[in-house]
Amino acid sequence: MVHQFRLKKPLIWVHYLASDKALKLEYDQEHNALRSGPKPEQPYNIEQSFFEIIFALYAYKRYAAARSLPAAKAEYAAYTLDCWQTTSYARFPFTKWFANNVPAHSIALQTEHQHIAKQAVLLVLGIGFFPIHEERKHPELIQIPPPQDD
Repeated sequence: MVHQFRLKKPLIWVHYLASDKALKLEYDQEHNALRSGPKPEQPYNIEQSFFEIIFALYAYKRYAAARSLPAAKAEYAAYTLDCWQTTSYARFPFTKWFANNVPAHSIALQTEHQHIAKQAVLLVLGIGFFPIHEERKHPELIQIPPPQDD
């Protein structure tokens, strides 16, 4: 993404800062910020959608072969799931879904690091969320169930 931007705007200098903190843009500064999560509530932040990443639950084929996969939300209590972050910090849209649908005893791993949570799924630790555009990179993953609005 940064590379494509630099190809189109070679004279613009990019300072890439990744943080889980809410970064503020002050008045009269000529900066742009790309952020994830819900639309900001602060009136001084102007938000324009850049792109949407759709997530779905995935299981590794070996995980699925060892047990049947959940067919309904009510069945998630019988499985192990990997969560990207703690429920106290709801940046990702599925954090609320985890809190509403997965009991604490079913969470095998809880981390704030996307890479670690994804590796946990690939290492057959449990079911976890992946961006659907990454599915083709990992043909050994099975999507369960198809993406839903909640």
